[in-house]
Parts: sequence; C-alpha cells; structure tokens
Amino acid sequence: MRIGELKNWGIGELKNWGIEELVNWSIEELVNIRIGEYKNWGIEELVNWNIGLKTEAEAEQSKET
Repeated sequence: MRIGELKNWGIGELKNWGIEELVNWSIEELVNIRIGEYKNWGIEELVNWNIGLKTEAEAEQSKET
C-alpha cells in the first residue's frame, strides 16, 4: 500500500475499515510505506486532512444531538 493510494481514498472510506482489516496489514506492508512518501505530503494536504477529520466528527456529533 502506497501513500499515494491512501491519499486517493476519502476519509469516509478509511473510517469504514474495521479493526480486523487493519490487523490484516502485515508488518512488511506497513514498513513499505516509506518516510519519503510521507514527506511528499505537503503541509497543506496534512492540514486539510486534519480539518476534514474534525469537520466530519463535528457533523456526526451534531446529527446525534
């Protein structure tokens, strides 16, 4: 699994992964996500990812109340 592929997934898709699916990632696959690929994420992308997560969490909470 490459960082580029992860970036193409929506937050919703990642949230839909069950714990079982994450556990099924082997150590080798995780190790293959290289530091260099993380560095290729611009600060803007990381900030937008965090904002997206917070916004979705807030939207979910407001639905519940």
